[in-house]
Amino acid sequence: MKVLQVNCVYRKGSTGKIVHDIHTELQKRGIESVVCYGRGEKVKEKNVYKTCGELYSKFNNFLSRFTGLMYGGCFFSTGKLIRIIKKEKPDIVHLHCINGYFVNIYRLVTWLKKSGISTVLTLHAEFMHTANCGHAFDCDKWKTGCGFCPRLRQETKSLLFDRTHTSWRKMKHAFDEFQNLTIIAVSNWIAQRAAQSPIFAGHTIQTIHTGIYIKNFDSQRDFLLERSLRAQYGIPEGKKIVLHVTPSFRNPVKGGIFVSMLSEMLPEGNICVVVGGGAETTKRLIAVPFVSDQKQLSAFYKMADVLVVTSKCDNYPTVCLEANCCGTPVVGFDVGGVKETIFEGMGETVPYGDMEALLANVVNWSAKKTEIPKEIIADCLEKQSRERMTGEYISQYYS
Repeated sequence: MKVLQVNCVYRKGSTGKIVHDIHTELQKRGIESVVCYGRGEKVKEKNVYKTCGELYSKFNNFLSRFTGLMYGGCFFSTGKLIRIIKKEKPDIVHLHCINGYFVNIYRLVTWLKKSGISTVLTLHAEFMHTANCGHAFDCDKWKTGCGFCPRLRQETKSLLFDRTHTSWRKMKHAFDEFQNLTIIAVSNWIAQRAAQSPIFAGHTIQTIHTGIYIKNFDSQRDFLLERSLRAQYGIPEGKKIVLHVTPSFRNPVKGGIFVSMLSEMLPEGNICVVVGGGAETTKRLIAVPFVSDQKQLSAFYKMADVLVVTSKCDNYPTVCLEANCCGTPVVGFDVGGVKETIFEGMGETVPYGDMEALLANVVNWSAKKTEIPKEIIADCLEKQSRERMTGEYISQYYS
């Protein structure tokens, strides 16, 4: 068996790590594995191809502002990707996040359909079944064909035309009568949403929850590292730490405003620590820049008493898995797949925007951290591991 994965990035970001994990596990098992990716630095690894130059990708991004089609264009890079697939002759092509202006999605999917190659599609976000936006929120236009998009500028960046209906029609045409297709969602929430889209009519959608590298995230604490990080960022001893981890604190979708509000509502003896970009330190909130070192990030999870997630929509936030595996409970808004990422007995969700409920549960769960049984954490580590995830994907490949 030979598997070829296609993703926007490799090794970086949540999807890039998933692709790398599957690639590594396939090789360990003696299964031929190839990766094609479009964005980021060129990686010098055997059987790993970068299919699109950064300038060409930016050009296609710029062009899409005028055409109104985010997932078209990319003539040369799509041709290169198809040539690699023809050369490698895989038994299975596994598509992940193929947005990012490096491939013409309509052309690639249509070619795979006609080629007869068994194809696996993992839904990490909503854009494949909406044909446009990554998060549809409360809009249901994707169920009937889009058009007259209420969030046109935010979602498509189009400067001139609303071509959301055209994009929807092209995506549906690409997937129509695709016989050798298996669709997998990273959460039950996405699976249920995608099943309502006419684009995937007639297809069964399964769920394989994302797993993480638990060697980086377990409950064993490094107190020397924690003390060093406390000294570096001025995090006081003796206070309950309410942690928030985000790539973009100022992004309204990520809900940084709720964390700022929460920091002012917390009783004395508590402090918010935000790890990521865009936050500013105040009397009640300590801002820590983006942390790429997984050992340091793990230390923040372990010193925290509770992790808070305040996104407006999140498909399957791995920060919740990471915190739980470190023995830290999670409290978040009940949106998207957040509830599915919180292990039983290690946190809970509250209605979106309900600050009183969020505050009460943050205080409650921060006091419970030391009471969480070790058996629950051990069970969490086993079920949230990347080994479980990669094993499920490989079983799917064989089936």
